[in-house]
Formats: sequence, C-alpha cells, structure tokens
Amino acid sequence: MTDSVCRHDVVMPLEDSAVFAGVTYDLNSSYTDRTGSVWRFEDTVSDADRTWDMSSSDHCYKESLADVVLNWGPLRVHATKPPTSLFYRHT
Repeated sequence: MTDSVCRHDVVMPLEDSAVFAGVTYDLNSSYTDRTGSVWRFEDTVSDADRTWDMSSSDHCYKESLADVVLNWGPLRVHATKPPTSLFYRHT
C-alpha cells in the first residue's frame, strides 16, 4: 500500500516531484520564471487542472504548475530546501 495524504478532499500519494509537459519539478525547490518571479510549491492540488499549486510573493493568489509554466515559463531552479534530516540531531 502506498503512503498518501489528503489534499482538499483528494487523496494524493506522497511525492517529491511533479511532471508537467515532460519536465520533472522538485516539489522541495523554488523556481524562477522568465520575469524573475520566484515560485514555490504549495501542499495543494489545483481543482482546475490537477497539477500542484504554486505561490509567489509577486502574485496575490495561487496558480497551478500548468498555469505558471504556460504563462510565465520556462521555469529554472532558484533554490532547493535542504533535507529535513539536516535539522535533527541523530543519536
């Protein structure tokens, strides 16, 4: 059985990446669009097109990954979050 989480009444498998138009995106990374806006993945999925939601400090609302790529793409990796294991002391 696959681990899963509930996102807005939709059960989605736990994932680290999303694929759109043949490109794989790391859900833990932020991306810069062609205008210089930085986008980060949210923990929700768009009801309209079923791709992951993204947010940007330059926009007041969420956009789906599909909308961001189609309207402001291409996206380039801006930064990647370090693994959470770096924040915990293992004994």
